[in-house]
Amino acid sequence: MADIAILETRERVLAGILLTGAAYLLFSTQDASIKLLVVGMSVWQIMFFRSIAILGACAAIGGRQLFADTMRSPIVRPMLVRSAFTLAAWLCYYNAARSLQLAELTTVYYAAPIIVTVLSVFLLGEKVPMLRWLAVLIGFAGVFVACDPTHLGLSVPVLLVLAAAFLWGIAIVLLRKTALAECSMIQLLLNNFYFLLFSAVP
Repeated sequence: MADIAILETRERVLAGILLTGAAYLLFSTQDASIKLLVVGMSVWQIMFFRSIAILGACAAIGGRQLFADTMRSPIVRPMLVRSAFTLAAWLCYYNAARSLQLAELTTVYYAAPIIVTVLSVFLLGEKVPMLRWLAVLIGFAGVFVACDPTHLGLSVPVLLVLAAAFLWGIAIVLLRKTALAECSMIQLLLNNFYFLLFSAVP
């Protein structure tokens, strides 16, 4: 029984790694699209229509039952806080995309996983093994070298990307909390509903 439990745990971890890899692939595709869109559209417009598209997809997949379940969800209020951090991260990131090349943008943003690891200790009380801290430090050194700070400088767009990485890190930590309480579709629906509200007025 113990062997079966270990095997199931490994399979879940492997599935999590594969899904995370697929997510980053899709995020990279989105980044390239955003780089093209910010040339002719405001960030608020992009966020508004992005939210409508995702809400439409949620409605097509989940139907009325998804909306009914969302209304009764215990994470309606916590998701508002998480959505605010996520939106702030996207706004910083999208505005920085106007000035930085895509390679520079994504390289600086790779600081986000490092920030998430540090925040997981302080905000979630998770224990990070020494080997993982070593990997984080190597990752940070890699980001520092790839950014080439002597060439890139400390401009406003660079600071915006760093702010986006920090805000995204907080949002991911909050995601860890809400993910245990509700299914992904309800989180996605709430997140983009709040995005729609936030971006509708501007």
